Amino acid sequence: MATLYASAELVIGWLGTAEQPRIAKALECIAAIGPWFNAMKTMRPAGEWEGQITEQDLAWLDFLFPHLCNLDPSDTEHPRPGPGNRTWSNVCFLLELPYWHRLWIFQESVLADRLILACPLAATPYSMLEHIADAVRQIDRWWLGHAPSFLH
Repeated sequence: MATLYASAELVIGWLGTAEQPRIAKALECIAAIGPWFNAMKTMRPAGEWEGQITEQDLAWLDFLFPHLCNLDPSDTEHPRPGPGNRTWSNVCFLLELPYWHRLWIFQESVLADRLILACPLAATPYSMLEHIADAVRQIDRWWLGHAPSFLH
């Protein structure tokens, strides 16, 4: 399988069926904000990304994607204490799927030149997921000691 993934021009990682709308919603969110998180990361000097997120770094999120900053009291699936946000819950759901623990999925993500993550209703390049996963880890670290004022 490793040779197959490494020699393929394009690999499609199939994430699920139409019965799992949370995956499609997560992919749509990732496709929309992934490039912005990547830009935020690349604008920083080398080595300053780890653990350095500030509220100012995330102000664009409220401006460009206000629905990602609205807290939903009915969302009980969000990993934060208190109300969460359904869109972020969907992204966390995707990141926590058992899918990612399979050996051939790891090979896909490491060896494929171009990997597209797809389900029946949405698709996004794997590189966008990498940007989001990295940002989510950074935000999680930052969130522990701060409550962003732009959350509504």
